[in-house]
Amino acid sequence: HWDDPLANMGLSLTGYNWISNQLINFANTFCSERIIFFLEGGYNLDVLKYGVLNSIKGLMDEDDYSDPLGPSPLQEPDIKDLISEIIKIHKL
Repeated sequence: HWDDPLANMGLSLTGYNWISNQLINFANTFCSERIIFFLEGGYNLDVLKYGVLNSIKGLMDEDDYSDPLGPSPLQEPDIKDLISEIIKIHKL
């Protein structure tokens, strides 16, 4: 998250929500709707609590995620190329 003091990923909760939804969609398509999320890291407790809440909502097919911290003050990285590369590597 952009407000995490250690990770420097530059993503907002909206960005992480997009990633989670993509992973859930992949699991629904390719893994008989099976997926596991592991909680790792997270040094800003506000980001952590909303990130976990949003992931659970995504798993429940709810789309009313929360991003009270708002967008990154810097441009968020475009991860679509990364997702495309993962699809190519894993032949999805």
